[in-house]
Amino acid sequence: MRNATQNVNLRLPSELLAYLEQYRRQHNLSTRTEVIIKAIQTLREQELIEGYKALSRSYQRKPDPLSKKPSRDGLEPSTEEDW
Repeated sequence: MRNATQNVNLRLPSELLAYLEQYRRQHNLSTRTEVIIKAIQTLREQELIEGYKALSRSYQRKPDPLSKKPSRDGLEPSTEEDW
C-alpha cells in the first residue's frame, strides 16, 4: 500500500534552491521532492541518533540498578562452554 502524500508549497532562498538542484543532479534523483524527502529522513535519523547518544550518556552516569541485581527467575548465569 502506498503512503498518502500531501502537496506542499515551499519557498527557498535562491542559494538553497541552487544547492538542491545541484544535489539532485549529482545523486541522480529525478525530482526535488526526492531530495527533500531524503533530507527529512536524514534529519529524523540524526535526531534518533542524538536521542540514543543522550540515553547512553544518562545510563553511563546512572546505570540501571536492576541490571546489577541477581536474577530472580531461578536460572543461573552460564557460558557457551556450559551448553
